[in-house]
Amino acid sequence: MLSSSYKNLEVGMSYFDKASGYGTNYAFDKNNPRGWWREPDVDAYAKTTIDLSDTVTSSTMMRFRRSDVTNDNFSNEAYNSGPDDAEGRHTVLVYWQSLNSAWYVQQDFDIVPTDDLVIKTGLNFEDRDIQKGYDFGTGALTPIESFQTEDGFGEGVVPASPVGTPHFENRLRWVNMGAYAQVRYDLGGLLDSEDHFVNAGVRYHNNSLYGSSVTLR
Repeated sequence: MLSSSYKNLEVGMSYFDKASGYGTNYAFDKNNPRGWWREPDVDAYAKTTIDLSDTVTSSTMMRFRRSDVTNDNFSNEAYNSGPDDAEGRHTVLVYWQSLNSAWYVQQDFDIVPTDDLVIKTGLNFEDRDIQKGYDFGTGALTPIESFQTEDGFGEGVVPASPVGTPHFENRLRWVNMGAYAQVRYDLGGLLDSEDHFVNAGVRYHNNSLYGSSVTLR
């Protein structure tokens, strides 16, 4: 993870690449514990705060994230051929893939026109490109004794990996837009007290899948 700042600008990035087997997640007679499962994750951001005037401050943040299951992930699964296991056990090799990314932008303004009045307002936009289901590459269901021989893997055992690019028919576009405003007024001068405030706010959200909503506070 790296971050750096210069004057009012801060940028940063984190990168995680987790690559593990299945371990004890599954019983050893159901899945090979040496299967490969890799999940790289990249997160980058930039944010800045600027005083536009004596009473207005602007804060801006942009963020990008990519979180994948790469197409070199595989599982080696085992199945009984029938309820009485008369035909012995079979195995199949499967490659998996999932590609996901998102953009996020947040803009906020802090407005302090007087000592008694504080106004906060802003808007945000988020665009997610999400995969609906895994892309598969599936080999032939093969008797365990024929899965691998001295000459290598049996015919049709090792499938082709999924193409490492998104498939349009397996994508979901998720777009969310929002805006808010909040006002806080100090009644201390009117009531001769330091513990009385009035707060009011409104928030609007519009989501490409779930529609829009307005929240009053």
